Amino acid sequence: MILNGNDIKKLMKDQNIVEMGQEEHVSSGSLDVSMSSKLLRFAKGKQVVDLRQSEKIDQMYEEVTI
Repeated sequence: MILNGNDIKKLMKDQNIVEMGQEEHVSSGSLDVSMSSKLLRFAKGKQVVDLRQSEKIDQMYEEVTI
């Protein structure tokens, strides 16, 4: 099923499909949601990471509060 922006808005209003959803976050075919006030971005610097070393992967990112 494909929903356009109007379908999403109608479902939000009639069936409350998204808790705390706001119509201004609905675009033509999507609903923008935030699950947290934080996101991860790549840390500065160039680095080569061995994907077998998960602790090194974690160090590639830094947490940012939005």
